[in-house]
Amino acid sequence: MNMKGRTSVKKIFAKYKWLLIALLMISIIAVPMVVNTLFKFSSNFSAEWSAGDALSYVSGLQALLGTIILGIITVEQGQDAQEVNRRLSEENNRLQKIMAQKLLPAVKLTNPSCKPTVLHRGALSYVPQSKQFRIIRSYYGDSVQHETSEIRVNIDSLVEEIKYIKTIEFSLQNISESIIRHIQVDSVDIVGFQGKTELVECRNFGQGGIGTLLATGDSVDVSLKLYSNNAIYKELWDDDLAGVAVVMHLTNTTISGTTFSEYIEFGMQNNGHYHINYGEPLKQTGQVKLD
Repeated sequence: MNMKGRTSVKKIFAKYKWLLIALLMISIIAVPMVVNTLFKFSSNFSAEWSAGDALSYVSGLQALLGTIILGIITVEQGQDAQEVNRRLSEENNRLQKIMAQKLLPAVKLTNPSCKPTVLHRGALSYVPQSKQFRIIRSYYGDSVQHETSEIRVNIDSLVEEIKYIKTIEFSLQNISESIIRHIQVDSVDIVGFQGKTELVECRNFGQGGIGTLLATGDSVDVSLKLYSNNAIYKELWDDDLAGVAVVMHLTNTTISGTTFSEYIEFGMQNNGHYHINYGEPLKQTGQVKLD
């Protein structure tokens, strides 16, 4: 028996010490005395035990007691083995999930920057209706090398009544070991702030996404433009302690067709501070307080 087995047996004896002592005393002393007394003083029993009979009886009880002890040890060790197997199974599943995670098309948000709020005048094009967004491609300097994907989000306004535009620029970087060919933006949520505004869930107008080939470490530039005619949004956007809080729900697809859903929650302040949180499909809603 190895050291671990001896330790386990010691624990079992410590756990059932008084029960074993009681069984031993009863089997060796109490039961033989009772039987012998019945033979000696009761008319129903005509013979007394011989010494050989007593020894045989005690030997049989000791064998029974040993069997009981071995049974207890077997049950306890079986339970310990089941617990060890359960823990090993959980650890194995966790390690498999970690290894598989490297192949899932996950992206992270990098290099965020918050632009000043712009007071809009004139006509707007390619802006969806209230509580919707659409994705278009833009080029700076008439060069495909300066391509960016614009996510235009109409929070709460008729297109012709939009007054304020807030722009947040960032990059989405492929941090998996797979090549990503498409990033689907399922929804964009504008998070409420301290009772002044409520959560606004904006759906994708046209179900467009960001079509691009991203190898491991590659990035795509994104410009998130928020549109509103509500002066409260402008007040929050221009406040150094408030800013913008957004949750984007993405479905990323690899070149082989594997998909992975995630959300990216980020808050941007005009003083340069920001925070970013990531998660799997569980959709985050409610109020967010920016630090």
